[in-house]
Amino acid sequence: MKNEVVKWCITRAMYPKERDQQLIDKTLREKSKEFNCVGRSVTFPVPLKEIDRFEKQNHTISVDVLGYERDIYNREKNVSLLLISDGEKNNHCWIKNFSRLLSSQTVQHARHYCLRCLNGFTSPQSLDKYKDYCGQ
Repeated sequence: MKNEVVKWCITRAMYPKERDQQLIDKTLREKSKEFNCVGRSVTFPVPLKEIDRFEKQNHTISVDVLGYERDIYNREKNVSLLLISDGEKNNHCWIKNFSRLLSSQTVQHARHYCLRCLNGFTSPQSLDKYKDYCGQ
């Protein structure tokens, strides 16, 4: 059996469910077939170097993995993953709420983060203005 954690994280991010988010049901299995993992062949488990390959084969999706550097941020859809590593074992989980992950317990309001540099802003408008600056 293949370790397809990245595929399921991306599928869950693209098609979130209200209940039982941890279950891979028939609907998720069907939705996962929409992603192109063939062509230049994405292998499972997906090594970090193959995230680029997945993105090239799925032009509307960008995938952010914390700790992985690249310059593709202006896609129609964006999926952020957290890499959890224990020696030879790697696992990914979908970051459903980036603000909740990065904000401290004392912050009362949601923050909007730049995925290039992780600077936080109080409004989406402030973040949008900053993105052009950060991209240069």
